[in-house]
Amino acid sequence: LHSMCIACEAFNRKFSSRPFMVIASKHGNPCGFSVDWKVPDVALKKALWGNPLAIWGGELICNFHVNDDMGEMFLEDRERKQKLGNGRWMLDVIAAPSFSEGAVKSLGKQKNRKIFKNEQLEQPFIKNDPWDFRSVRGGFLTQSPLNYVLDFGNIEFADEQTDRNHLSSVILAWASAWSSNLGGNEVALVKDLQLIGLGGGPATTIAADTALKRAQESGHDTRSSIFAADAFFPFTDAPEILAKAGCKWGLVPKGGIREEEVRDYFKDQGIKVYYLPEQFRGFCRH
Repeated sequence: LHSMCIACEAFNRKFSSRPFMVIASKHGNPCGFSVDWKVPDVALKKALWGNPLAIWGGELICNFHVNDDMGEMFLEDRERKQKLGNGRWMLDVIAAPSFSEGAVKSLGKQKNRKIFKNEQLEQPFIKNDPWDFRSVRGGFLTQSPLNYVLDFGNIEFADEQTDRNHLSSVILAWASAWSSNLGGNEVALVKDLQLIGLGGGPATTIAADTALKRAQESGHDTRSSIFAADAFFPFTDAPEILAKAGCKWGLVPKGGIREEEVRDYFKDQGIKVYYLPEQFRGFCRH
């Protein structure tokens, strides 16, 4: 939900509107995340096929009405059966603003599946509480909330871009990296409005390598993809992985004593990067 909320806020800030959005997740982390400005079915299909094996038994959330055809597809998808030998997505949780009667009937055929209807999902938003509270033994911690929203007005541009689909892919990569918790340093790969790889780890090299492997395992072509990292790159090792993957654009916070070296490497590789102010880092409060 947090992934969708910050993405929706960023789309509204940049475009004063929002696309159709779908997140297919497992244990709260996006396995598939896609948007489309015209057709909800396109976003739905791309999200499911982001990592079709990882979301088995997972969750799906969207910001549009789930109709009869979508309900039937969740129950038995011919394309999934043809490619993977089983047509059932086996999603345990599905949340949407509304469902048709036919969709509820189809979705109810899977035992123990939970269906959540919330009209606010049509335009989700982040909470604006001044503080977050986390319990610890003997008390609690008070922290500023994780409510940063990507703002192209305070980003250092590598190159001016106005194409809506390109900027939407940047938002998608940023929201995925900034809201996931796969190991502490998160790296997301997005191509053509679809999350194709997401990884985390104790080092940015592990995060980048994991994101690349997951994309490749799902059959995605990473050439000309866009990366986002929720922490700065302290060395050029992780950027080297992303360059070999064929990334052409990226987004990363400023910082590190070797920042100029990292910047020069991206320039030499022809990778155009958006640089966020150093204080705006991701999920794990870097």
